[in-house]
Amino acid sequence: ALNLAVVGGTPLTADRTSGWRRPAKGELLRPPSPSPPPRDMQHPRPASSWTLVRAPRADPTVTSRRGTGRECTKDDETLQKELLVFPLKNGVLLDGHFVYKAGSTEWKGLLLLHLTGHRKADPQKNFKMELRRRNITMLKGFRASDLARLYPYRPLEHLITVRNPYERILSAYLDKIVSLREAGRRVQLKPRGFSSNGTFAEFVAAAASERTPTNGLAAMHYGPITRYWRNCCGDSDQQCRQGIHERYRVLKIEEMAQWYAPIVRSLGLERDVLDPKAWARTGCFYREPNTTCSDSLLVKPLEAPHAIRTESGCRAATYHTDRHDTRTCDRMSTYYTPEVAKMVTDYFRADLERFGYPEWDGDISHAWY
Repeated sequence: ALNLAVVGGTPLTADRTSGWRRPAKGELLRPPSPSPPPRDMQHPRPASSWTLVRAPRADPTVTSRRGTGRECTKDDETLQKELLVFPLKNGVLLDGHFVYKAGSTEWKGLLLLHLTGHRKADPQKNFKMELRRRNITMLKGFRASDLARLYPYRPLEHLITVRNPYERILSAYLDKIVSLREAGRRVQLKPRGFSSNGTFAEFVAAAASERTPTNGLAAMHYGPITRYWRNCCGDSDQQCRQGIHERYRVLKIEEMAQWYAPIVRSLGLERDVLDPKAWARTGCFYREPNTTCSDSLLVKPLEAPHAIRTESGCRAATYHTDRHDTRTCDRMSTYYTPEVAKMVTDYFRADLERFGYPEWDGDISHAWY
């Protein structure tokens, strides 16, 4: 049996003679072969019985390119975003892309609670280190087809969280610029050429004009998802739509009431979202207005209406938010004008088309979603 750990997302193995070692390039963890399907997927094969195997030639990832927003070229025929795949307790392998400023902190906190049994105040800080300390092994840098071949009896879930672009870029400005400026702290996550004392209009203009961002992490907070979270190239994959592969289930946070219960059930997170100790302030991870925590896990009918976003009708769902919450929906009229909305529309046009968001004219009396 192997004892497993992870360093920087890379699995390590230990034996009694040589101690810890890093697996050779292209090696991946999988159960021993032959591997018949487990009798009960609720009790997957323990990690201690996994062995190291050599996968096919690993496809290049965009770990070093992801923050550049560079368009695909002929050399990127096998372009794949770095995959961080988490083995959940119910046997599911989760390939979850929790996009910054689209619920990433909350969902990473829930994932840490599920995998480690503990909840952190700021799960974004040292996220991978926390998993490593608990000996949670992450699979990374391989195509979904490779994972399906290596783990044929474990279901794969491909999820990506997205948010209305008009709210998302304003949320980034309020969180990474305004809040730090008011606290007297140094502003680091900003577009090229933008002054820390600049207005929201100047922030949008600077973000839209930069060809290569000075800070890739910053661009992943405020920039288009289809540009900075790209995981495929259209010329090389017929299932690639504007940089986001069709295999990913798109979860709009504005429609959380519709997909929350099915997703929580499919990932086996029921006990975690209802843990009163973990979510002492709200009683549970999420619930709709005038409902109980248990009601949140009831699957809503498909014909239920979608969320309507207007400043007078911002949703008041009880959601366990953290210090990154900026109440953006309630502050749209303070920062948006028709001119600013036009700049955001042009900058995020690919996101609007890929994720089905309507264009907005900046008139606060009109719904922007």
